Amino acid sequence: MPDLATATILAALILAASIVSVEFGISVAVIEIGLGVVGASLFGLRPTPWIDFIGSFAGIVLTFLAGAEVDRTLLRREWETGGHTPLTSEIFTCGPHGLLREVADFARAQGVRCEASLEGPMACAVGACRGCPVPLLPGSLSGNGRYPAMCVEGPVMDARIVDWDRLP
Repeated sequence: MPDLATATILAALILAASIVSVEFGISVAVIEIGLGVVGASLFGLRPTPWIDFIGSFAGIVLTFLAGAEVDRTLLRREWETGGHTPLTSEIFTCGPHGLLREVADFARAQGVRCEASLEGPMACAVGACRGCPVPLLPGSLSGNGRYPAMCVEGPVMDARIVDWDRLP
């Protein structure tokens, strides 16, 4: 199948997935997977080098964007309507450091405990190489210039005491 025909069919399937997603409130990813199966079965669509490139590039972009922005208004609105209090709530989060920082700032402002799963290189996995230090805020209970090893004391740590500005 010529590249132009493949691109046209893919564009039509992606547009259809978007429309169905908006109209029926179903995840667009689920619809795209289903339409991808249909496209492969009915139209004989097969991956080409340019499709592989676009898919890989899109995966990188989406991974980056997942932590690039937190909708603070939505987070606050949902938090307030849920009846959460510092005594009954705890936040658990994972993802890119930008996202973790935003969630940790929110938790600190609400006075709620927040556990974050940190990601980073852990060379030896036993803390001997000191290659995965996590800087803590001065004055925090565990802080005062301490750099716990992510591989030993983590990777899940209290996000409210991590010094996000100095985290590599």
